[in-house]
Amino acid sequence: MEAVMIRILNMSISAGWLMLAVMAARLLLKKAPRWITVILWGLVGLRLIMPFSISSSFSLIPASQVIRPSLVYSMHPTVSSAVTVIDDTVSPVLETSLAADPAAGVNPIQIWPGVPGAVWLAGMAVMLSYGLISHFRLRRKVAEAAFLKENIWLCDRVESPFILGVFHPQIYLPSYLEGQERKFVLAHEHAHLKRGDHLWKPLGFLLLAVYWFHPLVWISWILLGRDIEAACDEKVIRDMEMEDKKAYANALVSCSLHHRLIFAFPLAFGETAVKRRVKDILNYRKPALWLGVTALLACAAIAVCFLSDPEDEEQDLSFLNYKMAVSLIGQNGTQYALHCPAEVSEIQVGAVDDWELVRYLENCRWTKKRFPPQQPASPGSVEFVIEEGYRITVYQKPVLARVQSEEKTRYYRTGPDDYEKALELFHPESPSGMTMFKGRVLNLFVQEGKTAGFLAEVTEDTASFKAGTQVTVPYEENNPSPDPAVGDMVEVAFTGEIMETRPLQISKVISVRVLPDTGVSAAPLSDRIPCVKAEGKLYLDTGKDASGMIPLTPDSSFDGAIVSEVDGSELPAENGQSNFGAGYGYKIIDENNIAVYINQKWQLFTAEEPASAKENSTSFYLTIGADGVKSIEVKTKYMSGGCENADGSPYRKGESIWLEPLDGLSDLGGVTVSALDAGGNVIWTVSVPDDQGLKRWSDEGWAIMNTSER
Repeated sequence: MEAVMIRILNMSISAGWLMLAVMAARLLLKKAPRWITVILWGLVGLRLIMPFSISSSFSLIPASQVIRPSLVYSMHPTVSSAVTVIDDTVSPVLETSLAADPAAGVNPIQIWPGVPGAVWLAGMAVMLSYGLISHFRLRRKVAEAAFLKENIWLCDRVESPFILGVFHPQIYLPSYLEGQERKFVLAHEHAHLKRGDHLWKPLGFLLLAVYWFHPLVWISWILLGRDIEAACDEKVIRDMEMEDKKAYANALVSCSLHHRLIFAFPLAFGETAVKRRVKDILNYRKPALWLGVTALLACAAIAVCFLSDPEDEEQDLSFLNYKMAVSLIGQNGTQYALHCPAEVSEIQVGAVDDWELVRYLENCRWTKKRFPPQQPASPGSVEFVIEEGYRITVYQKPVLARVQSEEKTRYYRTGPDDYEKALELFHPESPSGMTMFKGRVLNLFVQEGKTAGFLAEVTEDTASFKAGTQVTVPYEENNPSPDPAVGDMVEVAFTGEIMETRPLQISKVISVRVLPDTGVSAAPLSDRIPCVKAEGKLYLDTGKDASGMIPLTPDSSFDGAIVSEVDGSELPAENGQSNFGAGYGYKIIDENNIAVYINQKWQLFTAEEPASAKENSTSFYLTIGADGVKSIEVKTKYMSGGCENADGSPYRKGESIWLEPLDGLSDLGGVTVSALDAGGNVIWTVSVPDDQGLKRWSDEGWAIMNTSER
């Protein structure tokens, strides 16, 4: 109902400009044929019922969407008529009368959303009831009328002639009319029928019932009645001599009513403005041909200028229209705000008051750019993130604003001080639920030539992560910070849950800021994965199942046990020690491999490579591109292997896992990697030709990346 009411109000305002133009034209076209002014009122009716808008550069209507849908959710409702005097007069009244209730935090329309619609429907019902009751009362009044001829009836109970009926119109005359008076009256009523006035006037009353709240519609209804009568008078007296005109005028006076009939259906001969009609009848002169042609051209000009909307005014309800953001803010609020100062390359995360932002957007007068800017905007921006995938950015230079809704973008020209006003709304504070950590970029995930995310190692303990933890970070391309590269130190701000994968993964990233490099290198790989010190060697977790390499044995046959532990960011320093817990048994497979009994499964650990070998080796990571992956198979020219989670759980989509069988390879040439489900069926596979020295590969969410550059 709110949308219907706003549509009706905007249609009535647009038609109001046409009504004023027609009223002005009536004064200028006094000498023109009166049927032309009736045509002008037909244009008004057309404008009131037009369900669509036509854009034209000739339109003289200032604005077609004066009342926007956002008014319902606004703390400070305003109008946008594009006429300064009107806006400055009406907007303060709306802000006062519809100001938000401090207790409820919304304006009264939201508190009583159905009241305006109910009032409008009630008024329309009253108008229609009045018209119907008047019609049936008149029907009862002429029930005893005597038939004269054709569709003409005589009745003692009527004082003036009129036409009653829409589909089968009947002419009713007072019984006292005789001779020449009856002749003139019948000529007038037949003129009504030939012109179809018995159809157009009821339609006009229906529009009056719909737009009963609009004062200009009432004035137009009254003037329409006068012009219909004047046009019929003109049609009857067009070829009369002065004596006949006087007789016709006398008949009009004798049939005049002492009261004005407003109801819809009867077209009474003496209904309106008798004194003016008599004067016009006696002073009537046939209009010149050029005057009629000029009047028709004026009608055409009025139709072009007032039946169309401004060409540059957007009539869409998409969220690329920045005014539509107001409704979202009114319903859900704003998530957070970002400030990227022009003078420093960093992002400040903060918050914004919802209703201050609503007021700001309502007062903006941005103009849509037909083409996006040729050069990207320079640093210096304030960004309001209203919901996931929907944000509004205001730039300092050039004076632009960008609205992003999902994958669509639109640019606007802004005012000279809109950036400063947006900056005043920014409050440098952490939004609710935001977490931050610092880390070093280990690897980039590329999809379709674009950076989709990266793998980072946390360098400092936080409430969420310990130093040394690996975290997969999805990357926001619209982030104002420079793109991170392998080896960069970054500061990541995010909200939402942390997915318990290996490595861990976050989802809703607020910002990624590249920090100045302090020269601290990343820790060795052994610090970042589970490892065990046994038999004087350091063994690293491969993520592979070792159950097929040794038979299951009771605890008494273990070759050794893990009896102590260190922090996950540290290296075990003595035999029987790990960085992931104590109380596990292990068995030696060969000089380079042991199996650790974890959660009733044997997990393969392999001896750490010498430093000289590590310098020339490369590790590869696979990003899982689908759900339901139970295990990974890897085949090279020299060997084959695989991996799966130690607890038997499937990998999660987006998880990044270490492809240990590929360690030491310089590229992916001759490598085949397959993802299998719990039943051993292949979900996905890739085979890289031997002659292609690729170090990276990606396709539809799957990616294989190396870390040789870290």
